[in-house]
Amino acid sequence: MGFDDNRNNILDVQENVITECQKDNSYKFDANGTGKALDNTLSCGLPLNTNFNWVLSGNGTALEIEGVKMNISKLDENDFELVSDIPGLTVNYILQYGH
Repeated sequence: MGFDDNRNNILDVQENVITECQKDNSYKFDANGTGKALDNTLSCGLPLNTNFNWVLSGNGTALEIEGVKMNISKLDENDFELVSDIPGLTVNYILQYGH
């Protein structure tokens, strides 16, 4: 995850802000619109399991988690990428997940 400073829609190495403890976190999205974030082995000091609600919007082009909307820029069997254009920022916030 990181801030796309040059707005090229690619998360370059120097733009990455993920911490070591976040790299092993996992997220489960259930078909009923609920999900769970898991703070795994290398803990970030967060609750081990955090429940959340999600919904697809924009004909499946966006994901809303607890009311925060992010555009889906990539979704296939191995990769999931979200881009959030945060109001007030001049850069995009990119979240990348792998299977």
